Amino acid sequence: MPFLAPPSRPAAFRSVTFTLTLLALAGSAPAQTAYLPAVGEVVARPLYSYQRATDFYALGDTEFTLPDPLEQHTARVDLDYGLAPGWALDASFGWSTVIYDETQPPFLGISLLEDGETRQSGLIDTRLGVRRVVLDEFASMNEYAPTVALRAGAIIQGTYDTGFINAVGDGASGVEFGVLAAKSLVATGTTFFGDLVWRGYTEDVPDAVEASLGVSQQVQAASLTLGIRHLHSLNGPDILGPGFTSLESFSDVKEVNTSLELGLSIPVGPVTAGLGYAWTIDGANTPKKHVVALSATTGF
Repeated sequence: MPFLAPPSRPAAFRSVTFTLTLLALAGSAPAQTAYLPAVGEVVARPLYSYQRATDFYALGDTEFTLPDPLEQHTARVDLDYGLAPGWALDASFGWSTVIYDETQPPFLGISLLEDGETRQSGLIDTRLGVRRVVLDEFASMNEYAPTVALRAGAIIQGTYDTGFINAVGDGASGVEFGVLAAKSLVATGTTFFGDLVWRGYTEDVPDAVEASLGVSQQVQAASLTLGIRHLHSLNGPDILGPGFTSLESFSDVKEVNTSLELGLSIPVGPVTAGLGYAWTIDGANTPKKHVVALSATTGF
């Protein structure tokens, strides 16, 4: 018998998925949701984001103003595929350009660029994953039960260079394991969600833990979202601190980033269009980012 999702699940899937996708822009990687697409369904999410930072946390959590803004343009595609009842595959890939002009005197007397290269581009890290639902609120006899899924994934290093402030990424492959949860209150159109992910990297890039919590509210056909995401590297030096021996150490630092996000998604025919804004509220060894994102989600 074919697997049929309840009527409320596709709407919740697209709304929560957009929120997590945007939240991850302020963190380090795309995020997934505990809600899976129907068996045989492919859900595609092309996304564009613009990030800008005029301040930077260095020497741990000390905030400095950059002489010039740090900007990043990213085009990404996220894919989900319903493999079997309770199983789904996901993939994410894209291209990014990071710009830092350094027209003013170098930051604290140190040039943050490689040979004066103000623009760096490349394929972002590709991510592949598999999810398994271990508790399904729609199939449970307990009305308070959430949906819980486990995820395992691979991180494949992109084609960019590292060792400067405008690097596209950290330059390492790795693995990630996570727990994802969500709960929909169908009567009120409210969905709560969260995740906890551990990532282990090759090279000298420190392992990291990332977590999120959020809520999505249906308002007629639209969905409004609010969330928070926290990224925490488990070790590494501070930028410009002991152990930060050269610009190559940018990939090795102990990054901490806490971000808030607001989102709006509206169905437009077969597509769910999304607009969102995320910003860093606290951190260490990381840019103080402001992110604007546009996305479109569709299933086929």
